[in-house]
Amino acid sequence: MEKVEVEVQGTIKHESTNPVTIEVTRGQKGSYGWSIKVAGTDPATITAQIKNADAELQKDYPQPETG
Repeated sequence: MEKVEVEVQGTIKHESTNPVTIEVTRGQKGSYGWSIKVAGTDPATITAQIKNADAELQKDYPQPETG
């Protein structure tokens, strides 16, 4: 559920109960790709969440060997 508030002073506040969105797509020859989106205000926390999600996705969706 999302909540957007606009105050008279022009401040916009956006809250989301699901700050992480991940989209996984399957490509040709069994390869996978993904898009990770994280909402928040602390860059260090956001970066850590993205790194953790990417590491988990790499374990769950290994890329085929090339060569």
